[in-house]
Amino acid sequence: MKRRSKNLKVKGDANMISTLIAVLPLLALLSYAILLFGQVNVKQRAEWSLREYMLAMEVDGYLTDANRASLIQKMSDLGVTDISFEDTTMSQADYGDRIVLHVKGRIKVPVMLDTGGWLLQTGEGNHDFTFRFQSTFLGK
Repeated sequence: MKRRSKNLKVKGDANMISTLIAVLPLLALLSYAILLFGQVNVKQRAEWSLREYMLAMEVDGYLTDANRASLIQKMSDLGVTDISFEDTTMSQADYGDRIVLHVKGRIKVPVMLDTGGWLLQTGEGNHDFTFRFQSTFLGK
């Protein structure tokens, strides 16, 4: 009887070890996904801010200097760097003309670094993004 209980204990320990071996990589992937979601969330918040400024451009006819400075500040607060406004409507448009808000920037994202062994480490990489919104000038 004692011999049988020892076998059961060893078999139970082996199952627990194999389960831990399977669960640890899943936990590592889950933690990486959580890190990545944070940066995707930043990009989504940047897009929402840009939509707000596009609505203001529909009323004003262009991206005013005050709105541009405010937009740069909001993007900087989100961690966006290298912000450019090429092809953005920066001068007064006529009623019904097309207006464009074209913003490029760079945001830091987590990346998995291959160390050449079993362990993977996280680091930071840069992700370039571009948002382009078009509408028409509705006038004041």
